[in-house]
Amino acid sequence: MAKKTLEKNSLLKYFEIYKEKFFKIVILSAIYFTAVTLLLIISMALSNLMFEVLHLNNYLTPVAFLPLIVLGPITAAVIKLCRDFVRREPSFMAEDFKLAFKRNWKQSTVIAIFQYVVIWVLYIAIPFYYNAMNATKDGESIFFTFGLGISLFVALIFIFMSYYLYMMCVTLTLKIRELFKNAAIFSFLCLLRNILLTIILGAFLALVFTLCLYTIQLKNALLYGIMI
Repeated sequence: MAKKTLEKNSLLKYFEIYKEKFFKIVILSAIYFTAVTLLLIISMALSNLMFEVLHLNNYLTPVAFLPLIVLGPITAAVIKLCRDFVRREPSFMAEDFKLAFKRNWKQSTVIAIFQYVVIWVLYIAIPFYYNAMNATKDGESIFFTFGLGISLFVALIFIFMSYYLYMMCVTLTLKIRELFKNAAIFSFLCLLRNILLTIILGAFLALVFTLCLYTIQLKNALLYGIMI
């Protein structure tokens, strides 16, 4: 009974905070979206320069997207403000954002570099093991099947750790080694919660992607109808 009451109160609290801080949440989301968009544009421009103009090797692709590491300190500042919203602490968005950015930029940059490297390693490893597994005979594919399993397991733990790294960075005074250690511990300690959160986020992203795809197709259909 107490657990159900707690869950109900948590849900009510979520909607109360969302209602109270709606405009601030919208502004904060717009700031983060703008930062992500600008860094992606810079990365794509750098990629075009490297491969279309200078004709460099495609293996240098990760270098082109290095500007995305700047998202680390930005993410830390955004999460700090969101944490203050949840705690209902007085917040002044511009000043608090700058202060959170300044205080946490070193550790959050290390976190961003870690995430960047892991994402690229998994981006290469998972397709490689999957294709190699399908291209070899049953008896010879054990190694690649094992490699694929390990890669997927690492990817899952990596996702779980990401839920905690930035929050601990802006909340606790820990060394970078302790941050990663605690994030790894929480990945297993809160396993069910992490899985549920991943499913919810995955469903939300799938919905957004589907809506965007449908919107693009609808726009193309309308343009085609106008042209004929």
